[in-house]
Parts: sequence; structure tokens; C-alpha cells
Amino acid sequence: AEVKAKFLLEFGIMGSIFMQNVFNLEKPKVALLNIGEEETKGTDLQKEANKLMRQIDGFIGNVEGRDIFAGEADVIITDGFTGNVVLKFAESITTLLKAKIRHYSERNLINKIKVAAMVPTLKDILKEFDYQEYGGVPLLGVNGNVIIGHGKSTPKAYKNMIFRAIDLIDNDINGKIHTALKLTGV
Repeated sequence: AEVKAKFLLEFGIMGSIFMQNVFNLEKPKVALLNIGEEETKGTDLQKEANKLMRQIDGFIGNVEGRDIFAGEADVIITDGFTGNVVLKFAESITTLLKAKIRHYSERNLINKIKVAAMVPTLKDILKEFDYQEYGGVPLLGVNGNVIIGHGKSTPKAYKNMIFRAIDLIDNDINGKIHTALKLTGV
């Protein structure tokens, strides 16, 4: 939950390697989550991390909370406490949207027809936010391949966690991270 600037640099390097090798992004855009885009914003930790992270090829600087879903960055780095809060909040968005859509459709027949016409599109869009589709997330930086799943994981999520672990192994993510951290002297 509490980190040093050096750790945030390491997270950026690891995230970049993961995105390059598993999602085939040639030069992932890496950003630091902060309270402002300016280099002078944030706590001493964010300011120091921003300076260190400039050595990452693809570092684009600070992003704010409003930028998380905007697609400006492929990898957004933060401490574990903030990251967990953001993750749990993000998970709540689909539940909120589904409830709002249901409530809207229950108002009258016209709304029900509108929603019914949009159901296939909505399902496709919301699928991108479904944790089961991804299974879990890799715990990068450990000596092994670990996938962290949701506490309420389904069989579909477990299946996809296995596929994610295979991606890590097939792409030698641990070896590439080890080499990159050694080369940067971190």
C-alpha cells in the first residue's frame, strides 16, 4: 500500500513489458496517477517518481483520475492503496450502469423498447469491463507466475486466469522484467 518512488518506477517498467509482450503494444504509453498533470503537482513521492519514470521509453507524465478511462495511457502507475480504491470504484460502474438502465426501462413502454434495441450493443460494451473476461491480473515482480483473481471469481474467470498465466509463461514476462530491471539498475 505504501511505496517508494523507486517502486513506482519498477511498476512502470513491469507494466510496460507486460503490455508489450502480452498485448503486443510496441511502445506502451506509461503514466503516473497524480492530482494534476504538471510535474510539480502531488506529494514528494509523486514528484520524485515522475523524475525517475522519465527513463521509461513511453512515459507520458502525470494523468489525473478523469484520464483513467480516456485511453491516454496504456499503463497507469500508482501505489497499492490508491490503485485498489480505483479498481473497486471501476468495478462498481457496470453495476451502476445496469441499475440505471433497468430503472430507465421500467418508466414506460417506449423506454423499454429503446433499451431492448440497445441490449446487444450494451452487452458488447459492458463485456470490456467484466472481470470474468480477463480472469485476473498478474502479480508482476515476484519470482514466479501469479495471477490474482477476484474474491467472487466464477469458473469462467478461473479459466481465463489460466490462459493469462499461460501468456505470462509463453512470453517469458518474468525473465524480461528481470533483465530490464537489471539494465536500469533498479
